[in-house]
Amino acid sequence: MTRDPNRLSDANDQFIESLLQEAYDPGAEADDARIDRLMEQIRDGQTDPSATVELRKSPLQSASRWGARLAIAACVLIVCGYAVISMSGSHSAYAAVLRAIEVNLPTREYRVQMTNRWPVVGERDVTAKLYVNNRDEFCVWHPGWLPGGEIWVGGDLDSRWIVPRVGPIVTGDEDLIASALQGQGLGTPMLHLRTLLTRMSEDYDLRLLADEDISNPRQPSESIRCQHVTGVRAVSSGMTPIQIDLWANRETGVAERVELVWPQDTEAWLPLRWRIDLIAFPELADNWFEFQGHSEPGRIVMPMPSGISEDPPALPLR
Repeated sequence: MTRDPNRLSDANDQFIESLLQEAYDPGAEADDARIDRLMEQIRDGQTDPSATVELRKSPLQSASRWGARLAIAACVLIVCGYAVISMSGSHSAYAAVLRAIEVNLPTREYRVQMTNRWPVVGERDVTAKLYVNNRDEFCVWHPGWLPGGEIWVGGDLDSRWIVPRVGPIVTGDEDLIASALQGQGLGTPMLHLRTLLTRMSEDYDLRLLADEDISNPRQPSESIRCQHVTGVRAVSSGMTPIQIDLWANRETGVAERVELVWPQDTEAWLPLRWRIDLIAFPELADNWFEFQGHSEPGRIVMPMPSGISEDPPALPLR
């Protein structure tokens, strides 16, 4: 009689199973009983087909279940990994901005390339100079949008001053001076670098991009390795930029370049684009960050106390 080879294989498997069971039940009677049952199945060829099918299905079903579980686990790991990477990138961007805020370097000079726009007049481009020190003081020299419109603006975290080419020197707080400078397109707190970066860290969605090598204005033949952080603000109005980009020196943390972009779809007096580049570490006069350093002795000073009801005088467009 020809035996089904599959059934012989099943019988062999059962015989191996009986040998394993023997290790736990070595009694002679149990052994005889198992051998008798196995020999009877081999002679009669009556191994239960349904049991064979079940035995064959079981490993496949187990593998299928494990495959499904592994697929689910892989999806969870991918999602969690993406979330961790995103959070890590956001924290790294925030840390880069904070480092640029807290950097303690000597006096710095920045070149500020400005594009502003007014109704009727249209767009104008000028290049200004921004000076900052490690005492949170700043001053800006602006050539004016028209000939003869040179102006100096400066101050610290709490106060501001304006030295126009002609007329009285104006002093006051940030908001009042911003109103007076509105006609010049300079009525923005972004003139103060620390304020600019602080608002970037607090009010913008930050993202750390790949490191970049940017040209070094101080050494044209060299480049500077920088961390590039971009900050986007979903809603912007007035003098608030919709996007700020920071290039911070990878080694020192100092802000090497900052670019600001304002909304493009408005007819208000508004800055459009500014680019601020670190160009020097100059030695300056002791009173450089005071209005006295940019005006002749005896010039009239007009304080503008905070809380006044009338609007402060606006400087003419020059």
